[in-house]
Amino acid sequence: MLAGAGAAERRALEAFGDPVGIAFQLVDDLLGVFGDPGVTGKSVLSDLREGKRTHLLAITYRRADGRDRELLDRLVGDPDLDETGAEQVRGLMVRHGAVDAVRDRVDELVRRALDATDALPPALRDELTSLTHRLTERAA
Repeated sequence: MLAGAGAAERRALEAFGDPVGIAFQLVDDLLGVFGDPGVTGKSVLSDLREGKRTHLLAITYRRADGRDRELLDRLVGDPDLDETGAEQVRGLMVRHGAVDAVRDRVDELVRRALDATDALPPALRDELTSLTHRLTERAA
């Protein structure tokens, strides 16, 4: 599909790839905390135990007050974090709007990525649209 692609097509692919890659990572971060381990094959405790500094966590910290930040500091990064503690962190993420903010950002990035495919041949545009949805609609 890309044989003989010109500069315009290459620019369109770059304009597609950057936002779709970021959207994929944001969805992956959501799944790392809120996903179904039976589907993802990954524990929903591991990112929190590791203290993985995701955009989701950054938004939560930014919007949290002192007491909630203290709770985050105590729980996130604790290698012995249990499901009860993880549920507290998830609750803070939801309550402070971080989950919705990340989902909104994913939607924005998907729109940007798909808009970038307008200049591409229809068959390629269709493939990239399908790929985008598979990569970014993995969250429950």
